[in-house]
Amino acid sequence: MQVQNPMIRLYKKLAGVWKNTDGSCTANLMNEGKIEISYGGGNFSSSYSVFETDPLSYEKFRNHMGLFALQYEPHIGEEMMFQMGDPAIWADGKRIYNIDCIWYGLGKLNLELTAIQDGHKESIALERDDEGSSQSAGPAGTYQCLCGQNFKSKFCPNCGKPCQEASYNCECGYSGPVGKFCPNCGKAVG
Repeated sequence: MQVQNPMIRLYKKLAGVWKNTDGSCTANLMNEGKIEISYGGGNFSSSYSVFETDPLSYEKFRNHMGLFALQYEPHIGEEMMFQMGDPAIWADGKRIYNIDCIWYGLGKLNLELTAIQDGHKESIALERDDEGSSQSAGPAGTYQCLCGQNFKSKFCPNCGKPCQEASYNCECGYSGPVGKFCPNCGKAVG
């Protein structure tokens, strides 16, 4: 039996297109743990790992990575932190920004950058771009769990939550919480 990556629920939660308010920075996070960032005329593309930043998960991360001396302080509201190889934004073969930190919290993806040319620091908050997001409600007659998994059974096969905690995707186009009947068309659920 194949065991699914336990972090897949986090990748699915973050999957989609993220933009800052003026559209100068975009990030595309994919379910497979890949990230692409465009900013300042440059690009970054890499795979990433994401870790929940509650105190216990953070200690597991530190011990797993062998970073006992790492002095990382989680940000206020931080729920997840990212780990990537060579975190830099490149343009025309030149490194233009170092990515100091990427973290998720309070519904925003946050980037902290240092410009190579003059060393100034930038903090950029990105919000999910619902129009450009790759997430969908799922096929009609299914539930969509908070972890992103679509399913038809009583429990999510990815995280085990019961269907009552998931959104229902009805044939009429409604997607949201339900009881025994769709609140839009009245069709029996399940």
